[in-house]
Amino acid sequence: MSLFQPVPMDFESTWQMLEDHLNPILRDIGDGLNSDSWMDLYTAVYKLCSNPTFPKHRELYFRLRDMLINFTCGFCDELQQLLQSSPPSEVFLNKYCTGFERYSIGMKYSADIFSYLDRYWIRENHFDIGENPTEHVYYVWELALHMWREHVYDVINMRVRQSVMDLLENSRRRRQLAPGIADVLRRLMQTYVLLGFENRERSELFRKELEEAMVADAEAHYKGVGADLLQYLGVGAYLAEAEKLIQEEEVRCRACLNRESVRRVRRAVEAALVVHPLDRILEEAKGMLAAEGGPRTADLRRMYALMRDVSEDGIARLQDVVREHIQAEGLKVVKAFNPPTGAVAAGGGVRPAWGAGPGDAAATPGPGGGVSSEQVVAAALGVYWQHHALVKEAFLEAKEFLDVLDQASRVFVNAIDGAPEMLARHAHRFLDKGSGGGGGAPRVAEDERQAALGRAAFLFQFVGDKDVFHKVYARLLAQRLAEGTSVSDEAEELMLGKLKEYAGFEFISGLQRMFIDKSMSEDLNGEYRRWLARAPGAADPAGAALNGGADLAVGSSSAGAYKPVKKKTLLGKLGFGKKKSDKSSKTGSGGGGGDRRGGSEELVSHTQLAGPPVAPRLEAYSFILTAGCWPVKAKNLNLQLPVLVQEYIGAFTTFYNETYTGRCLKYLFHLGHAEISTRCYGGRYTLVASTYAMLLLLEFNHSDALSLGALCATLQMEPKETARQLFPMLKLKLLSVQGLENPTDHEALKDSDVIRVNPRFHSKRTRIKLPSPPENKKVAQQQNLEIREELIADRKMVTQAAIVRTMKARRAMGHNDLLAEVTRQVAKLYTADVKFVKQQIEDLIDKDYLERREGGGDGYAYVD
Repeated sequence: MSLFQPVPMDFESTWQMLEDHLNPILRDIGDGLNSDSWMDLYTAVYKLCSNPTFPKHRELYFRLRDMLINFTCGFCDELQQLLQSSPPSEVFLNKYCTGFERYSIGMKYSADIFSYLDRYWIRENHFDIGENPTEHVYYVWELALHMWREHVYDVINMRVRQSVMDLLENSRRRRQLAPGIADVLRRLMQTYVLLGFENRERSELFRKELEEAMVADAEAHYKGVGADLLQYLGVGAYLAEAEKLIQEEEVRCRACLNRESVRRVRRAVEAALVVHPLDRILEEAKGMLAAEGGPRTADLRRMYALMRDVSEDGIARLQDVVREHIQAEGLKVVKAFNPPTGAVAAGGGVRPAWGAGPGDAAATPGPGGGVSSEQVVAAALGVYWQHHALVKEAFLEAKEFLDVLDQASRVFVNAIDGAPEMLARHAHRFLDKGSGGGGGAPRVAEDERQAALGRAAFLFQFVGDKDVFHKVYARLLAQRLAEGTSVSDEAEELMLGKLKEYAGFEFISGLQRMFIDKSMSEDLNGEYRRWLARAPGAADPAGAALNGGADLAVGSSSAGAYKPVKKKTLLGKLGFGKKKSDKSSKTGSGGGGGDRRGGSEELVSHTQLAGPPVAPRLEAYSFILTAGCWPVKAKNLNLQLPVLVQEYIGAFTTFYNETYTGRCLKYLFHLGHAEISTRCYGGRYTLVASTYAMLLLLEFNHSDALSLGALCATLQMEPKETARQLFPMLKLKLLSVQGLENPTDHEALKDSDVIRVNPRFHSKRTRIKLPSPPENKKVAQQQNLEIREELIADRKMVTQAAIVRTMKARRAMGHNDLLAEVTRQVAKLYTADVKFVKQQIEDLIDKDYLERREGGGDGYAYVD
């Protein structure tokens, strides 16, 4: 038997004491609860719960619950009575928030008073987490919130929501939110956080019950406002006003809402003011872009800023509008440079740049009837940079709009007649110092030359048929290197670097091989001279005898004033072939290389026929080209070469065979040139002539007058070709036709016509480059055909390689997927035609690289 008997507690009197204190605490605790009162209340709860004989946990909890029900219902009745008098929304919300704040503060004190009950009985019987869950049992703080939500919030929720909408609507009309209203709304937001039992800024209860309504209300309101504004404002002014309205709404929302809610309301307002009238806005965007005096960048920038975050569809449609505008402007500019419909563009198609044979025509200045390539390039770049400034100012250089600019630029650049060839020839004019189309490189400062090359390369990135550019540029580069007319290796390196930047390393790898051959040719010619020094009689032929006072002398030197000195090259020196003194084997390069001992080389022999009066001597420079790496072809020409040239060829061939084994030289005389010193006119002149012109002029060492037929017979040249090669010298009046003062057409010359040296020839220049002969139309047409066939063959190879590479990696692909992937891969070289790609797929099926998918599916499988 215990010495301490439990003291019985009068539950009713104790509860009455608790209730008398709790009601004032919940209604307004004022300055708080003093410690003595708090301790008395806590002790009372403790004694009711801890008495081992008469514990009153359950009775105490449900009495507390009943008290909270009565209190919350009473407060709800007060609110209902207030609403009957139609108070302002601010007054109603202020009373609601004040009542909840006092209630929540009081319940925090009450939860401390009932903490003993929380720790034991409620914890065991909690409806959600207790060991013996009992319905309606929650921790005291949770119970208080449940009672408020059930007996106050659920009853007046709709009225609270409507009051908030009314306050916001009034603030929109006044275009400002009063500080008192903002404070009430902030307090209201906090009630949703507590009633939602969420310890975070944005309550899920608030989102469902109020935020959705606020967003919908804002969108509906501003749709009406936007429609009214568009009735009397232009789109530019409308966008400015819409921007102000959006900013004002955001400021109001920030004063009372969390960040995510502000963002959602702003998006709703933007949708109402921008997305809803999107068609009208985009239609006006066309006018803004094409406005007289230049695009209205401020309005466009505002339009873009408003659309950017709210409407992906609007941005995509705006991109389409901008793309169409840039394309139209670019096409309008470049089409002015193209020839009229039905005319043949001077630079159109794929014309040969070099190596067509005798009389390959010089490049025309540009497409479109005498328009220079500089004008075309400047015009195209003008369109690009004009609209780049537009994209920068109006669209903040957004990547998607820069992509739109590039896409539109591809359209109008490729609309230029013969754009790939034109750009290749344009670059050639600034890289070639004497023999290129257009009369050689313009005399410009190096900075301007670099800028011009940069402009050409920049436009090159938009060219669709880059393989056409490569064909033409390779021929022109070969011409510059072989004839020694490149302005500098640095300029060539600069251009190749830019091409590599825009098209990749593979695009220029073949071009760089030409510079390797150039460097090796310089070394080889130096070795040849040292070889001659060791065997002085090997290449010291006697000069050709002058014929009875004929004034054309024969001598030699390096071609085109091309001095055989060491020059900087774009790539380091690489050996090829096998020297007899080298025991190691190196793989030969070039089309003729069939084994590790080397390959075949094509040799361009350049001679300068310039002789001193005594003991003339032939000095020549041979450019060794690796077969297959240069865009040239050997020709079977049965020309009768001068003795000096024949002896030089014999000496150089002997030297070459002693130096390398397993190599075959093929001389490309039609690509060579010579310098001839004259003493048959009033003054001395140096003539820069092609191999054919050299052969014709040297015949006049034997006679002052020769018939066309005799020249043909001696040189074994066709009459038409002989007449074509003579015509530039007749026009220049170096030679004359007996009985014909001013020949106008080389085709009018007959075999019986007598050609004479014109002793009255006079020129202010002492160094004269003979003009190119008239274009041989048949040769040009044949070469055009060959180039087109080469392009088609190359494209077939590239396309089939892409197909096989893709299918080998994927093993199986659908038809459309394969077409899309292959088109994407070959786009770096040319714009693929779908029919062409389909044909290559069929060819690969015939070759057993692919097979159609089993079961008749629309696709293919790779054949191992």
